[in-house]
Amino acid sequence: MKKIVWFISAHGFGHAARSTAIMEALYERHKDIEFLIVSEIPEWFFEQNDLPLTFFKTKTDVGLIQKDAFFEDIPATLEHLNAFYFNVHSRFHYWDETILAFKPDFIVSDICPAALHYADSRHIPSVLIENFTWNWLYEFYADYFDDFAPINDYLESCWKKAHLHFRMEPVCGETKSPAQLINPVSRKPRWLINHKDEEISKIQLQKELQLDASKKTILLTMGGVPMQFNFYDELKKYSHIQFIIPGAHERIYFEDNIRVLTHHSSFYHPDLVAISDAVIAKVGYSTIAEVHNAQKRLGFVPRDHFRETEPLVSFVKRQMSGLTIHHKDLSSGKWLTQLDELLHMPIHFQTKENGADQIANTLINDFIN
Repeated sequence: MKKIVWFISAHGFGHAARSTAIMEALYERHKDIEFLIVSEIPEWFFEQNDLPLTFFKTKTDVGLIQKDAFFEDIPATLEHLNAFYFNVHSRFHYWDETILAFKPDFIVSDICPAALHYADSRHIPSVLIENFTWNWLYEFYADYFDDFAPINDYLESCWKKAHLHFRMEPVCGETKSPAQLINPVSRKPRWLINHKDEEISKIQLQKELQLDASKKTILLTMGGVPMQFNFYDELKKYSHIQFIIPGAHERIYFEDNIRVLTHHSSFYHPDLVAISDAVIAKVGYSTIAEVHNAQKRLGFVPRDHFRETEPLVSFVKRQMSGLTIHHKDLSSGKWLTQLDELLHMPIHFQTKENGADQIANTLINDFIN
């Protein structure tokens, strides 16, 4: 039995989504394996994944404190960073009881710097998976907030402690330590994981959602962050298009051409992407990776003044069928005038191996076999 401790940043659900994809790829190749998830991500997020998981709920990093899906709170972020890293060794002692009792063969970090420091201090091999590092992101604010400098120095020292380092496309910024460049990492639809017929599975899902297979379907998602929209009446005017909106309400309801799903529903996000003709979403790693690997059109909403936005948008424009939707237009409903252009964009993708499979193969060769 191989045991892996997996630290996952709880800054949104994107890190958990791509980590799940890698764990599934590992488990598909090696069944004699067990994972300990160390994170504040809720356990329900992993319910639809048939993996041997146990959970240790604890704070693993800070990330960015968000005001909402589009705007961050930098003073609050600094306050939490200083509190978290002020006495990190006492946190390590708290982790010991659970993690050392688990007896891990190695530790994976997405993208929790203290996890790599912890692994090094306990002489446990470690793996870093990332498309950006927190100190790279914080450098964007360092000109305005001097307190980021010592924090960034500490974080940079943590990344260098990883025994193996994967950078997943689309990457942001440069790295000072050697790293393997990996294709976009995303979860696969359930039918691929469970080896079921794709067309039959899609038809069944469309029936569950009461969708008309002859009409176009658009998925509107904010990457796991609950948001309320006020343009539902406008959506109903586009009766030739069906809209799936996960995470937008506390209960599931179907009305006319709108399918509103709860934040925590039984519908699996990669399945929803797979049956959609286009996806409208804020710019974020896991949504881009899922849409890229499903080869779907993307109406993307950039996050202004956010350092990760530019390289992610650049990737979409280079390698995907993407259309910019401005945040103010999403809020007002003006984005609906762009639907015809989005749905008629030619689809052009280079078929690539899912990065989850690439990472799994390397981990099997280097740590498990």
